Amino acid sequence: MPGVFWPELRVGGGAYALTRTRDIGITGYAALDFKIHRSLYRLGLIFDSVFALRQYNGDAQLASPDSLFILRGGIKYNLLDRERFTAALLVSGGIISYYFQDYAAGAQGLRGVLSMGALFQFHVLRNNRDYHKFSLFIQPVATAVFARNIGETGTLPLLFAAQLGIQYGF
Repeated sequence: MPGVFWPELRVGGGAYALTRTRDIGITGYAALDFKIHRSLYRLGLIFDSVFALRQYNGDAQLASPDSLFILRGGIKYNLLDRERFTAALLVSGGIISYYFQDYAAGAQGLRGVLSMGALFQFHVLRNNRDYHKFSLFIQPVATAVFARNIGETGTLPLLFAAQLGIQYGF
């Protein structure tokens, strides 16, 4: 069964905005979607990665990363599963690694993240009645980047990203 014994592959790109530093940049995106079981077809596991490059530094007075790499794992639940369209909610957690070129001390950082988002798939080509082969997707996601100290939770930066791309199922 596709998606149970092997994953669906999603690749795409998009843009991001980071609060506090007011940065804007471009992203590359890759994800694997696994179905858990046939009887739980709406529920799935996701593993994704995002690589981002800053294009615009909104506040030059603040330390701002030149590039970001996010690695996450989580769950996906299909709210609406139609023949030509699927809408799902995503909840995931993982790590973000960010890099600075301007600062010699502490040129890299590693933090935890929690993400919530949505996934809208438009099924273009299907190989049978139950399963699609190619889909176009739009995926907006909001990610909270945890501070190093637990007392600084009021200053969590948020990373808003929107991805566009194609999904392929075997």
